[in-house]
Amino acid sequence: MLLFYRTNFVLILVIFLASVIALSAMAAATRPVLRAKTYKRLENRKK
Repeated sequence: MLLFYRTNFVLILVIFLASVIALSAMAAATRPVLRAKTYKRLENRKK
């Protein structure tokens, strides 16, 4: 029974790490897009 709990814990840990990595990757992917949008908005405001 202890082994079952341990494997379950490891599985949850792996899933948690994978989700964290996926979220950070998504954030890194969307950040340049947001920066470009804000930059364009500032450029339009200057004109």
